Amino acid sequence: MGPSISPVISFIKENNHQNHESWRISMEKKKVDELMKDFYQEYQEDPSGWSFWMSPPPESDKFYEAYIIHGDEAFFLKLDSIFSPNPVGIGTKLEIERDQLVKDLPDFGYRKFSRKEVEKFLKNIPKPEDYKSKSKFFQALKSSQNKMIEKALDKNPTRFEPIEEPGELAAIGPYSSESPLDYVSEKQKQLRKDLSKKLNEIINREYPGYY
Repeated sequence: MGPSISPVISFIKENNHQNHESWRISMEKKKVDELMKDFYQEYQEDPSGWSFWMSPPPESDKFYEAYIIHGDEAFFLKLDSIFSPNPVGIGTKLEIERDQLVKDLPDFGYRKFSRKEVEKFLKNIPKPEDYKSKSKFFQALKSSQNKMIEKALDKNPTRFEPIEEPGELAAIGPYSSESPLDYVSEKQKQLRKDLSKKLNEIINREYPGYY
């Protein structure tokens, strides 16, 4: 379903008991944990229609970017890492124009699978002994994984809730490892700079031995 490397994941674990020139800022800048609380609350109210994008640092920057998009709004974050379960980050909430997006993704979200569904997934995984060569096996394995993901995405995302029955599994995703924007306006570039500057200040102030 996607990599488990976002601040969304660590937060869930802790809590599971106009024109085309710019995105208009609709909320103040917040640290990543505060912004994820806002996302969590909004997602619980309406878990459909979300997409999640993780982008590498732009050429003029050293921080990763995350876009969590829902309708005409998005949470935009600057993160020091996408590999840490507790990244240092800052972000804001913005209003967007839909035609700025490169493409639509299958709905991002939380999906639970019953024991019967899990057993069916496992049953369809190919076995090495059934293939004469490694290349044929890995080709079949990749095809099986793709079909499994497609089948999983047929389910609608639901609210985050604990696993209750033995044998149940849950997945969070899908993610896209690119930028959702077809173009970046001058105001968006300035917002990136402002957030990066603020994130540098936070790191220097609160994590003096970081670098």
